[in-house]
Amino acid sequence: MLRILKGANAGQVLSEFQENFTLILQSLRTALPNARIVVSNLYTIPQIHGADQVVPVFNQIVAGVASAFNVPVADVYSAFQGRHGLLLIERPGAAPDEVHPTNAGYHVMAQAFEAAIR
Repeated sequence: MLRILKGANAGQVLSEFQENFTLILQSLRTALPNARIVVSNLYTIPQIHGADQVVPVFNQIVAGVASAFNVPVADVYSAFQGRHGLLLIERPGAAPDEVHPTNAGYHVMAQAFEAAIR
């Protein structure tokens, strides 16, 4: 995602991601047919211009590929929507590349994964 937000061709990056994600899930399903696989979609980062447009497209790819392999998706995107204090970038003085979750954000992510496997 950051490649796109830094100016890379969105179509190319998303296409490469879809191909790679498909190959990964295909390989896992082949090598470990009984393994429980759960993936997540991405949260958006309102502080980064363009993220609100790119992340939903990325998440559609995740949902489509995961569905093809019967893999549940933890809906981290929805879990983060409208909530504050979940990203390091929100802290005063944070660098623009501090896009990872805070401890509270990781807790919300864990809850999204728990909901996906119920």
